[in-house]
Amino acid sequence: MFKQFTKKTILAILGLSLATISYATSNKYTDAYYASSHKYKINVDGAIIYPTDLRVQYIKNNQVKGPFHIGQKATKKEISGWNVDIRPDGKGLYIGHGSVSQGADLFENKCSKCHGTFGAANNGFPVLVGGEGTLKNQILEPGEPGPLKTVGSYWPYATTLLWYIKTAMPQDHPNSLTNDQAYAITAYVLSLNNITVGGKEMGDDFVLSNKNFMKIHLPNENGFIPKDKNLKHSLNSPVNPYFGTGNRCMKNCAKKIKITHVIGNLTPKINEALDLPKPKKIHTVSTNTKGAKIYNSTCVSCHGSGVLGAPKFGDSVAWSKVLKQGISKVYSNAINGIGNMPPKGGNSSLSDSDIKNAVDYMVESSK
Repeated sequence: MFKQFTKKTILAILGLSLATISYATSNKYTDAYYASSHKYKINVDGAIIYPTDLRVQYIKNNQVKGPFHIGQKATKKEISGWNVDIRPDGKGLYIGHGSVSQGADLFENKCSKCHGTFGAANNGFPVLVGGEGTLKNQILEPGEPGPLKTVGSYWPYATTLLWYIKTAMPQDHPNSLTNDQAYAITAYVLSLNNITVGGKEMGDDFVLSNKNFMKIHLPNENGFIPKDKNLKHSLNSPVNPYFGTGNRCMKNCAKKIKITHVIGNLTPKINEALDLPKPKKIHTVSTNTKGAKIYNSTCVSCHGSGVLGAPKFGDSVAWSKVLKQGISKVYSNAINGIGNMPPKGGNSSLSDSDIKNAVDYMVESSK
């Protein structure tokens, strides 16, 4: 009876295996079907073993003819994915428009928490306005003002400003601005620096667009180019003491080098007592995933580095001082704003519960 049962079981398993193989080789969605239809072999792990000559042929068809004979020619689509800059001559300029007044509202909502009101900057972030006539300043004595490098005093081309704002700003949401928003913010920043467009002042109603953008000329446009267009002559000029003006010794050079003095007794002392560095305290990262998501989208720009007086993420000392006032007060400050921090970190779309989750995440991760 046992033998009969075993025989039936083996036959059933064999039948199931044959059915599985039949399904695999007939179902067009399986590797086995693709391999059998193209007469390719299947590896032990089920992967298709493609013929070597097929791979070689693909490489030959896409080969770049160069000294190394590797790689393949980039397609136009691949190039366009990387070619996102705007050149000083205007090539790559975005299609769009925006007014100074629109830029003022956008700047206040998206930029001021780092760059300050009217671009005057908050602690740790670049000032965007002023600095005219300061580039030649030298700090020769303590307390003397140095050069103030801003959009109006230092940048050579406005195209770089538009491109940078569009692709890298705001810091916590880069590449989130539309073309029109980028034009509006650029117009506002330029107007703060009294930049003109084709000689025309940029009032509140002025609209900056791809059609008039190339009429902008910043004050320091030629500041990166030597006045003497003959660069070699400029660098070798006797009036420039910071560059060598002599000729290199290429023939009839000294054949012998004479050692005139030997400095001795410079054997360094060996420290016999080497103490291992104290292990750094490892902070436990909270498992509060909702709070983590809000932190990374809204709070990290300040709390990630500790700028503007924000308690730094993971800094147990800083957070212990904050928590002395009680968690309810910390919640209230985060929701309503305090000091340099705007209400809800500048993201008004967040609920009070979202803000509390973010606070809990930072507190739990900074113990």
